[in-house]
Amino acid sequence: MEPLWKLFYLLEPAPFTLVVTAVGVTFGSAFRALNYGKEMEKNHDLSETSITLDRSQALMIPVMSSVSLLLMFYLFTSVSQLLTVFTAVASVSSLFFFLSPYAAYLKSQFGLADPYVSRCCSKSFTRIQALLLLLCIGTVAAWLVSGHWVLNNLLGISICIAFVSHVRLPNIKICAMLLVCLFVYDIFWVFFSERFFGANVMVSVATQQASNPVHTVANSLSLPGLQMVTKKLELPVKIVFPRNLLGGEIPGGARDFMMLGLGDMAIPSMLLALVLCFDHRRSKDTVNLLDMHSSKGHKYIWYALPGYAIGLVTALAAGILTNSPQPALLYLVPSTLGPIVFISWIRKELAELWDGPLPNMNDKAHQIEFVGKGEGIVISPHVSGHLLGGTVWKITKDGEDVIYALDFNHRKEKHLNGINQSAFVRPAVLITDAYNALNNQPYRRQKDKEFTDTIKKTLRSDGNVLLPVDTAGRVMELVQILESCWTEENLNYPIFFLTYVASSTIDYVKSFLEWMSDAIAKSFEKTRENVFNLKRIRLLVNKSELDNAPDGPKVVLASMASLEAGFSHDIFVEWANDAKNLVLFTERAQFGSLARMLQADPPPKAVKVTISKRVPLVGDELIAYEEEQNRIRKEEALKASLIKEEESKAFHGADVNMSDPMIMDASNSHPLPGAVGPHGGGYRDMLIDGFTPSTSVAPMFPFYENNSEWDDFGEVINPDDYVIKDEDMDHGTMPVGGDVDGKLDEGSASLILDTRPSKVVSTELTVQVKCSLIYMDFEGRSDARSIKSILSHMAPLKLVLVHGTAEATEHLKQHCLKRVCPHVYAPQIEETIDVTSDLCAYKVQLSEKLMSNVLFKKLGDYEIAWVDSGAGKTENEMLSLQPLSTPPPPHESVLVGDLKMANFKQFLSDKGFQVEFAGGALRCGEYVTLRKVGDASHKGGGSGTQQIVIEGPLCEDYYKIREYLYSQFYLL
Repeated sequence: MEPLWKLFYLLEPAPFTLVVTAVGVTFGSAFRALNYGKEMEKNHDLSETSITLDRSQALMIPVMSSVSLLLMFYLFTSVSQLLTVFTAVASVSSLFFFLSPYAAYLKSQFGLADPYVSRCCSKSFTRIQALLLLLCIGTVAAWLVSGHWVLNNLLGISICIAFVSHVRLPNIKICAMLLVCLFVYDIFWVFFSERFFGANVMVSVATQQASNPVHTVANSLSLPGLQMVTKKLELPVKIVFPRNLLGGEIPGGARDFMMLGLGDMAIPSMLLALVLCFDHRRSKDTVNLLDMHSSKGHKYIWYALPGYAIGLVTALAAGILTNSPQPALLYLVPSTLGPIVFISWIRKELAELWDGPLPNMNDKAHQIEFVGKGEGIVISPHVSGHLLGGTVWKITKDGEDVIYALDFNHRKEKHLNGINQSAFVRPAVLITDAYNALNNQPYRRQKDKEFTDTIKKTLRSDGNVLLPVDTAGRVMELVQILESCWTEENLNYPIFFLTYVASSTIDYVKSFLEWMSDAIAKSFEKTRENVFNLKRIRLLVNKSELDNAPDGPKVVLASMASLEAGFSHDIFVEWANDAKNLVLFTERAQFGSLARMLQADPPPKAVKVTISKRVPLVGDELIAYEEEQNRIRKEEALKASLIKEEESKAFHGADVNMSDPMIMDASNSHPLPGAVGPHGGGYRDMLIDGFTPSTSVAPMFPFYENNSEWDDFGEVINPDDYVIKDEDMDHGTMPVGGDVDGKLDEGSASLILDTRPSKVVSTELTVQVKCSLIYMDFEGRSDARSIKSILSHMAPLKLVLVHGTAEATEHLKQHCLKRVCPHVYAPQIEETIDVTSDLCAYKVQLSEKLMSNVLFKKLGDYEIAWVDSGAGKTENEMLSLQPLSTPPPPHESVLVGDLKMANFKQFLSDKGFQVEFAGGALRCGEYVTLRKVGDASHKGGGSGTQQIVIEGPLCEDYYKIREYLYSQFYLL
């Protein structure tokens, strides 16, 4: 044990620099991994996707690391040159990945021209990228020649950053498992390996120097100068610093260096990348390194990063005091993982971190690109916000979009997100509906409150509430509203969801949380509870269960919404005569249906309904039915035998039939209704039924040859011979109870097992309608006011209106002609219209001469530039843009960008200006006003040319605000 005063050695340049470098590399790797992941997600670059480790892969890392360590311990000398070559290749790739963002930043900052010059490995390389690749190769070559520790550290850092960016951990659970395993791994190989292998395996491998292949080549070519310069190499699997960092001595052996393995930086960096991603997801802020310190709330990254620094300093201190190598992960794992687990437990966010985020599939539009005849067409689905799985289709061809958007909803609901309006701007054609063009709705919270208040009022008046609903569509929203209301207010009135598929529907919906609203996803991440684990709503599949429920007021959601049939029809007939009851419609019914009649204003006092009931056949009807079925079976058997005989003659020839066996069709046996048997039914046919002799019957044992067809792969199989006939499926055994999982409720089982012949008996009944009838719009469609606003935002070139009444369609058409676009079509049923684009699109090739003089500027995820060129043709007759032969005239300055006045208001507020909206304009201070004016030639205010007018006297505020305004745009 060394004296404590030696801890002051930690303040010397070498250990201090090592700690600062390791902390910086760890944080930089995590931050780069976050940015890289968002960049790949934004660009949908599937070829660059990272690897997310699962549990088995994480557990294999310590195992494979141990195996590799042993192989290196015994075979390092033999494979050192191969390892050096492999490391050099990996270093070039990693260094290129590390430096690419900086090259892109410099290119955009200085407006450097960067044309594409070549393709390699299915990727296009620009001129700057090619130069960067040459720089990386030169750097690795310099390291091979000199073996300098600075170059070694640079390559090691780049490998660490590339590894953390491409290999990720999904959650803290997998991360903790990996860290604990590596914790044990590090302790064993540093402290206990000498007892088993006669030497400290970890230290031996870490301090060995690899053979230099350049030195080997110099020896073989007799190059004495290169032989003297080159020497054995420290592989960039660690960062090293000379102990006498500022001294004049040149370090000699490994003992002259302080070192830290890449794993001691890369593994904690994966944890930091995980919590950094969690912090960013919670804050929803733009990824900006400069803004991270000012974000509201304490982020986990600021607990993990100091913990890493403390653990590293502790490891160095332990090494100084014990004068022996220390396993860094022994100190880094508790100091890094511990604070995160403890703080998240205090904040009650450990469950969310432990299992990881729920993927939001609504943010991912899976594009379908066609090939062949459809080449160039791309179809993208987007969330419609109307139903779970409801879709708005975006079809792109030659830069033009066709949007098919029917039944969309812009509002966020309990279980669904609204439509993403920003994804649909200025399409060539928009096809939408006019279904709600005349209807306006209150705000969602107000509507939900009126809905629950109406139900509670009826229940407290000792009445029942019937909601006719669909089986698996909009009813999910109603279920969530009622479930949350009953939970918040702790109501005891029973709620029943009654459909034949209620149980299976909810079971399926539970597995689609990632396709639902952000609120549901966040709730699941926090509590790990599925919102469709219904505690207040009871699922029923048989009306007898409802009849057996205790008496008293209740709420029943029953199918079908039209009231024409199903459980809702039967319940309405029973409850309509009681004035205390309420039938609450949540969607407009189809024309001609009973629900539509009841939604009339005023509603009818009495309605005629048809009561249909299935009853079993008895007496003469049953006998007649059985005789008819026997006749049909005999005809089918005879027809089948004739067909088989004709097929046999055609295949074997007429003579072969003399030796054919008798043909028996077992499928012609049918169960006798009501008979008892092992499968729940008996058989009434005799044994000889189904034996149909062919043209002749062999008198003794028949013999026939197998004349099957054969090809190169064997006997030709006829797939029809293996198809299970429908009759076999109908009369075969079926497990009692079963949806897709083999489980059936009692009601469904009775329906399936009851196969007796039956008939439907219908009677008409006049029902006195004394119950209350109310309609509330929960269809999940945007209302008229919102539709008009959304259409103005989309600003299509051509608009097609379908699916609406004549009055609603005409009203929306006239509005759009005035406010949206000049080309609006409202076709009649089966009418064909031509909406071919008026624009002409051409494919042109950008010549290298033109691109070499183009100056690009960064605009978000894109780079833009002004181009003056003329059209020409290449050798293969393809159109090409060529530089002009004469200097082009100067063009007017163009400001490119999309200014949001609300965002600019906040920007000016941060700069100290008093700003407010007044009369559609932004008042800035006392004198200056900003007003956004659309181009008169562009209706709709979409993404066309716009003007921003600055009004006010020429004063100091005027020039400041104008300068701030210019900073929001890119000048071309």
